Amino acid sequence: MNKDNYLDREKALANAQKKFAKVKWPCMCPKCADKAINSHLLQRHGILSHVTVDNHLYEITREDAFKWHDNYPVKFKKVGLNNAISYPLFCDKHDTEIFLPVESGTIDFDDYRSQLLFSYRAVCAEIRKKEVNILETKENMTNIEEMSLAGEAILVGGDKGIKDLNYYKYLLEDELKTNKGNFTFFHYSYPVIDIYSSATMSYEIFDSKSERQKEEALKKKVWDALFIHIIPQSSSTEIIIGYHNNHTSRDMEDYVKSWNGLGRDEIGYKLTDLFVAHVEDWGLSPRLFEKIPEERFRKFFELQAKYSTVVAEQKTNVGYNLFEGLL
Repeated sequence: MNKDNYLDREKALANAQKKFAKVKWPCMCPKCADKAINSHLLQRHGILSHVTVDNHLYEITREDAFKWHDNYPVKFKKVGLNNAISYPLFCDKHDTEIFLPVESGTIDFDDYRSQLLFSYRAVCAEIRKKEVNILETKENMTNIEEMSLAGEAILVGGDKGIKDLNYYKYLLEDELKTNKGNFTFFHYSYPVIDIYSSATMSYEIFDSKSERQKEEALKKKVWDALFIHIIPQSSSTEIIIGYHNNHTSRDMEDYVKSWNGLGRDEIGYKLTDLFVAHVEDWGLSPRLFEKIPEERFRKFFELQAKYSTVVAEQKTNVGYNLFEGLL
């Protein structure tokens, strides 16, 4: 595809994105038909405020295709605190009532219900993102000729992803009601790291698996999933990571435990692996962003193109530290 055609396609993609950004989505709380507000995956004041500079942060976003010239149209963009790591998830009533334990006062990061609530909102965000992506893809398949084949793959994958995520959403909702102890979470504390994230990730297709294991994973009714939250505080960074007890494996449990007791460089590699290959909902403070050389960002995007969440060959170790010497 030549540059002019590529730019035309990116403009169409941008138009679809703008169109569906205006859609009024329903609340994701069961049996609620009210319209969703902009729900933050992590609390603005008391969590994200610890890493803001002048009420701003940096997150990955699609470049405006109308301004695109030579660079790949994905970039880190400065965002205001009110728009950071947020999606139209719940109505005002449910966003306030359900998440009160992690939205007010001091958070107990070892509290099981709080761990469930962080994970519940992250799962809902992933569902909504896929719903938006499916709408955009259908629009693009109508308007962009070469999107037909790729679009079908996106629709099939998106539908499968939503079914899996809705299953975990149900499991989390049930656990919040019954408190049966069906989930296991680990909590690790580290010195201050100017990074935040709240996400869910599949743990199925990694470079350590044989082709037979990969085929078996693809046939599974529900993929194993992890929930991970990197939560900045005034004098520490708290990491919560967990899984459902019926949807785990020895490899997954070893991976969860591997987040314990890391040195500065080790956690830099670990975070880079996570952000390259597994999760999209993350950001960093302007203080840290401005210290990272441009060539490191280029390398990050090169690795993401090879090992990102949309590529089958995900890896647990991409062998690169975006934050080397900076944490």
